[in-house]
Amino acid sequence: MDMKVSSQQLGRLRVTFLFAAALLAFAASPVLAFQAGSSTISFTLGAGRALDQSYTVIGGRLGYFPADGLELAISAETWRDNKPRIYKVTPEARYIWFTAEPVKPYIGGFVSRTVYSGLPDRNTYGAKGGGYFAVSPNANVSVGLVYEKITSCDSRTYRDCSQLYPEAAFHVRF
Repeated sequence: MDMKVSSQQLGRLRVTFLFAAALLAFAASPVLAFQAGSSTISFTLGAGRALDQSYTVIGGRLGYFPADGLELAISAETWRDNKPRIYKVTPEARYIWFTAEPVKPYIGGFVSRTVYSGLPDRNTYGAKGGGYFAVSPNANVSVGLVYEKITSCDSRTYRDCSQLYPEAAFHVRF
């Protein structure tokens, strides 16, 4: 069964999601942001465009700091409300200049595997950079740019073998 979500329902879902994330951020125990041994969790709810179609993107990201400022993370996304369905898994390494004030710049690299229902899978790699902004002692918002390139790109299948796009996320530390 394929459920369609109206823009009004999606708007309500986004507000509910942001409210829940804000409550979680203020309820979680405070830790030093980007400190070795801490973890982070992020959720994604937004819109995406692929294969000349619009999608609703739902996902999550888990990160761990093995050293101050260095985060190793993995994220997973599902792209819904259109065909083909898309699923993406992305391991990532990111370094955050956590002593900078008030914006904490970051840079990172990643690889990903995208699975399409009914189409060949695709691998990509890329880099990202941007900044973190504190919203509480244990929650941040990150905003940045991502450059992503398709490996073994077939120009007959893809119009562009690389892309540049914005990213934004709400992170809770625990």
